[in-house]
Amino acid sequence: MKKYFALALLFTIFLFSCGKKEANVTDMKKEAPKTETTTPQSSGLKLPADFPLEVAAFKTGNINSSSESGDIKSVDFKPDGFPEDIAEQVDKELTGKGFKKTDDDKDSDRMKYGWAADKKKVSLYIYLKNGAKSSVFVSYQGFK
Repeated sequence: MKKYFALALLFTIFLFSCGKKEANVTDMKKEAPKTETTTPQSSGLKLPADFPLEVAAFKTGNINSSSESGDIKSVDFKPDGFPEDIAEQVDKELTGKGFKKTDDDKDSDRMKYGWAADKKKVSLYIYLKNGAKSSVFVSYQGFK
């Protein structure tokens, strides 16, 4: 009888220890640190219908947010391309549509540009991190 009791006890200990190992493996998987990916994930957000720019970098980038306050609308995203190229493309497009540059300010952390035509205004902010683009913010008003 003692043999069966000892065997049952060992078997029970074995079962509990196996179950505990599986729980630990699962816990370790849950607690594993997430690594940052360099491939942007689509947020599912679309550019507003009245977005004033046709620059390709904005059509293929990842939109972080879109907001509206009165007649001022804004889009925050990470577009494809280099900061200087984006600024140049936007300037070329807007000046071609009759806009005049009203702001041109650059420093180590950001690039800020502005254009106006009649009652329409467009502002472009390119935020930099270590000299590379980290995000772009476009605000505009007067477009319908």
